[in-house]
Amino acid sequence: MKFLKGFLTFILAVVLFVLIFALSLVFRTKSFVEKEVIVSTVNEAITNQIDTQDLTTEQRNLIDSLKKDKDTEKLIQKAVENFVEYKTESNYYLKESDYNLLIDYITKHLDEINAVSDTSYSASEVKEMLKYDEMKDGVNELFDQLSDQMGDNETVDNVVRVYSKTTSNKTMILIGLGIVVTILAIVLINWSFIKWMLVVGIDLIISGALIGIIYILASMGKKLVVAEETIKPYIESININGFMFMAVGEIVFGIVLIVIYSIIKKKGKKDE
Repeated sequence: MKFLKGFLTFILAVVLFVLIFALSLVFRTKSFVEKEVIVSTVNEAITNQIDTQDLTTEQRNLIDSLKKDKDTEKLIQKAVENFVEYKTESNYYLKESDYNLLIDYITKHLDEINAVSDTSYSASEVKEMLKYDEMKDGVNELFDQLSDQMGDNETVDNVVRVYSKTTSNKTMILIGLGIVVTILAIVLINWSFIKWMLVVGIDLIISGALIGIIYILASMGKKLVVAEETIKPYIESININGFMFMAVGEIVFGIVLIVIYSIIKKKGKKDE
């Protein structure tokens, strides 16, 4: 009976590791693509455009401040999410909440925009000019043009479709539920309310170590990659430190769980 219990716990520990590692990868990949890669690429493209445009000092300062604004990052991420949805959903349309996010962003920086463009638009005038129904059509046209520029490439469409499914909230919720169910199964099999801490702690340390290896390989890849001068700045601007932070976080949390498990177990033995 003891062997069977140990064997089942081992199997569940392996399943739990796969689920934890999968959730870590899905979460990190989504953040990496939409934040580090896309935002860095857009910022680099804007920088290149600034260098080739005849702009005033005030206009350059405004663009620089917008690039550093966290709301700009959120707006770019929303644009990516909308484009992915456009490529994967047949009934895509710009949501009113995303439209409001854009209007709020423009309104927030309206004084600065008016100052550098020598205009005096009010928030109500901006909403009148950028009506929701017109914006919906405009976004669809923009995405149509972008899609045409990318070409009718089935591989790209498949990659976007796979990315959309694997990084969706539904996928992350299902993996999270799988983790909870597996932990409950470990508790019931061992009839112990602390055994899961040891198992999860070990799994987190292994998962963190693997993500750390991914970070090291990615760092080496960035240094070794030979790219055209036009592409090289984009590659160099990509920040991969998020993988390192996640790796360290998982390892530290895993160690903490193991320490807590050891303390509770020792205390239990003393009480007996």
